[in-house]
Amino acid sequence: MSGLKESGQRDRRPVLEFVTEDPWEQQLARDYWLLDADGKFVYKVGDLERRAYDERPALARERIPGLAYYLRKRVRAHVPAVSCPGCGARVHVDNRPDYQKVLKLLEASEVQACAPCRASAVDAADRAVAVTRWREDHGWYDEQPPVKVAALSLREAVSLLAVFRVPFDSAFTSTTPLERWRRRLVPRYAGTDLDGRARLRELVKAGALFPHPDCPSSGYRAVHSRTQEVSLDFETARLTAPGPGPTSLRNEALAADLVAALTGPWPERWHRQRAVECRKLLHAENTGYLIRTLHDHGLPAPRHDLERDVMGRLADTLTLAEAVYLIEIATGRAHEQLRQGHLANVREATNQVLQRLRWYLRQITTGEAEPKALTALPAPCSVVATTFFHTALGRDSALHERAEPLTLPPATEST
Repeated sequence: MSGLKESGQRDRRPVLEFVTEDPWEQQLARDYWLLDADGKFVYKVGDLERRAYDERPALARERIPGLAYYLRKRVRAHVPAVSCPGCGARVHVDNRPDYQKVLKLLEASEVQACAPCRASAVDAADRAVAVTRWREDHGWYDEQPPVKVAALSLREAVSLLAVFRVPFDSAFTSTTPLERWRRRLVPRYAGTDLDGRARLRELVKAGALFPHPDCPSSGYRAVHSRTQEVSLDFETARLTAPGPGPTSLRNEALAADLVAALTGPWPERWHRQRAVECRKLLHAENTGYLIRTLHDHGLPAPRHDLERDVMGRLADTLTLAEAVYLIEIATGRAHEQLRQGHLANVREATNQVLQRLRWYLRQITTGEAEPKALTALPAPCSVVATTFFHTALGRDSALHERAEPLTLPPATEST
């Protein structure tokens, strides 16, 4: 019995994991956590602090908050008899009061979860409340009327079809969460995360998307504001079209209706919108190509608004082949061809771009700057732009197309 008691006592003694390699700091930590046979600390904290200041006067000048704070950065202590009930991880203690608290809980047959598990439990509880709040404020998907394509704007229709071009599975049961777009799409989604969230937020606000029945609680997020508004976390939320009936059939039918609407006669208000929408899509498409080409040639992408504006003006007017030609040459020969009138209508913009390219090349060749790989390199085209070109305009992409003119379906239907 005494052996079992001694074994249990040993399990309750803190075990030290040293981060520091300084023998003096290791010995100081051992003395701080040293227990006698009755489980009481041998040395008082005040005595240890005075000894540390006498042996190392620099510590007194640094004015450390306390010995425990000083040691916890140099040694980690855990109790072998205690582990997290959630994940089984070791329960570390930072100081003597924490250690005594753990022992009291152990004697009461209670074990506190580790900090990550406690945070996860709190987060799960908050998200469960958010799910309930969302359903109270917005109802549930079966209670919502089906989406009417005619009630959508051109931007919403194209965005919604783009979302359903990347279904969670082949049965159109759910859209892919935003966090999985980049690794699931071929080609990868080229738009920024901000643009992706904006598109999804618009569709939810328009009533075209709703939380999927299997959407996990992690897909909801409570916004800590005065109104305590509950929103969707588009990084993880699974979304589907609202309305009664099986989600797969409803989404598949909606995707077919969207294709029919975009390839057939457009409503008059779509024609009023198309100039702005098409221009933006072409601008984003060509600018993505241009930035990709810059990167392929070892040139930094435009970093300032002015540079992006110049690139945008160039991308609006040139085809990809012309942009690649300018970047590949980027010499007086290309400039001379511009002077001869081959691209006289964009002379000013291309001159500015050539000056910027020469500056990039000079910085790189002289060693003053090195080309840096982009951390989030855009793909040649975005999923929204590709959907628009392929479906509504009957083109594969904007690869060899100018911004104007655009051949659109005739306006024979009005709303």
